[in-house]
Amino acid sequence: MPQAGANADAPPTAPAARAAPLIVLLSIAFGLVFLVRNATDYLAPFLVADLHLGARHIGLLSATFALAWAASGWLVPALMTHTAATRHWLPAAVFMTALSCFGSWLADGFGALLACRVLAGAAGGPALPLIQGAVARELGTQHRGLHMGLIQGLGGSLIAAILGPLAVIPMGQQLGWRTTMLLLAAGITVLAIVLRLTLPPLSGHSAPGSTSDASGNTATATERRRNLLLCCAIGGLLVGWLVLNVTFFPLYLYQVKQLDADSIGFVMSCFGAGSFAGVLVLPALSDRWSRRATLVIGAGIGLIAPLALLQMQVLDWRLSALVFIGSFAGGCFPLFLAVVPSESVAPARIAASVGLVQAWCEIAGGVIAPACLGWLGDRVGLQAPIIASLLACPMAAVLALLLRDDRTVVHLNRG
Repeated sequence: MPQAGANADAPPTAPAARAAPLIVLLSIAFGLVFLVRNATDYLAPFLVADLHLGARHIGLLSATFALAWAASGWLVPALMTHTAATRHWLPAAVFMTALSCFGSWLADGFGALLACRVLAGAAGGPALPLIQGAVARELGTQHRGLHMGLIQGLGGSLIAAILGPLAVIPMGQQLGWRTTMLLLAAGITVLAIVLRLTLPPLSGHSAPGSTSDASGNTATATERRRNLLLCCAIGGLLVGWLVLNVTFFPLYLYQVKQLDADSIGFVMSCFGAGSFAGVLVLPALSDRWSRRATLVIGAGIGLIAPLALLQMQVLDWRLSALVFIGSFAGGCFPLFLAVVPSESVAPARIAASVGLVQAWCEIAGGVIAPACLGWLGDRVGLQAPIIASLLACPMAAVLALLLRDDRTVVHLNRG
């Protein structure tokens, strides 16, 4: 018979036992959706040549996708706060993403391609809020940073940012961008079928210890609202950092540094590998350290990658290493997108709060930044968006200093 009060803070066995398969399935789903988001950026040199586009067109493709992503990511979770809805919604959204890839294969001009990107953004926008909301409510708080980091690490970084450019860019060069999109459509259709058949039912009930107050958070309502607003501001800067880098790094390397497709793919994979390492390391550290301090350090590191790109004249191990180190800032994303918001609201509002933060981050960093900097890049040179991404990082680090963070107190209490 278990002793009363023993291991009171430990999550129950059932959620712990189901954590690994649940995280793997949801990570694959998010990864493929996010790969479609990045696909036109990776294929930008081939789109520019085939459809006679400029940097402003590539920026608009990214911006309109982000706008649709933000709108659906805000509205859908607000209407679907019950985690059980994720099981039914996710396969349908993945299939809609596949349809957008198929439409891109058929697109005969910029307008048709733009419409397909809007469809892809609308389908994929609710993915992260609903998935992270389900993870937070199903698996509890003890390893929340690690769990949420794994979702974005395995999905957004490993699949979309590391394996993605290694596969998509050479395929675009060898087979053409249209065939590449068709192959993506086929693979994602298979994933939608697998998800529909294998995704386990989600209970929709909160795991013990999943409320903010239960985990020791003593912040007032005003401080929690301020945390959400700060997450929106920090996220807008860091999402802008990521989107500008992913969108304009390939074009900058191709047109300014004059690298070939294989070299560009390697540099972008180094960027993805660093982001992958960051989302595994930084959120896990924040479970035992301070969310605030982790965000400050992670955001500051982010200026290294664009600075190295501007300064290095040739592709060598130094550039690759600096891009890898600088992209560790990607480890901040689970913190400002999911972890801090989830600790600032009641469990039933986690998905809606993550959706709210994601929406504002996308509008500022994913819509305004690439559209404006793409326009500026056509006029003053492609170094403009790279410099802007560099400046975003120290600004985000300063804002992170203002967060209310009880994580150190929680850890000491548990110790």
